[in-house]
Amino acid sequence: MIDTHSLSASHRNKTVNTHSIYRLEQEIEDDEETKKIEEEKEQQKKIEKENDDSNKKPKLPPDNPFRRE
Repeated sequence: MIDTHSLSASHRNKTVNTHSIYRLEQEIEDDEETKKIEEEKEQQKKIEKENDDSNKKPKLPPDNPFRRE
């Protein structure tokens, strides 16, 4: 005779494991999407910084108090 209690427990474990694997896959996908978004933000910041730098006047070197005249 087959023990139905252990079969149901085995089935429950498989279901839980499958669900855990699915959740982990979702977390990995979410992490990858988050990394892509962060990289895009960094690229945008770099572009904005370059644009800001190009609009500024060039800085003159500070006066050197030890310079001889």
